[in-house]
Amino acid sequence: MAIKGKSHRGSVETETTLEGLTALIYHVTHAAAQKQLDPEFARVLGKHIEVEYNRLTSHVSAADGNLHSVEEAMARFQSTVLTEEGQLLSKALTRLRSSEPRSVRPTA
Repeated sequence: MAIKGKSHRGSVETETTLEGLTALIYHVTHAAAQKQLDPEFARVLGKHIEVEYNRLTSHVSAADGNLHSVEEAMARFQSTVLTEEGQLLSKALTRLRSSEPRSVRPTA
């Protein structure tokens, strides 16, 4: 199943397939996991990918064998982005704690 649409320029027909979207998601997931993409950039890409994913999967039947592949790819992508964001938050918290005066720090 393919979803056709217009490009941003409006003059060229484009087509997204389950296979193409799955490949894109895995590629971005791999790059994010290897720290080849800025986590914020990966998150923004994820929002665009999610729009296309929702649009595509709403027109595909559950019987389509490729639907499972794109769903699995999307789940892995979301997990990877959450992991990267968690690591950024942990680093930020560590920096904040290291910059606090000792008297302000809570005791464990």
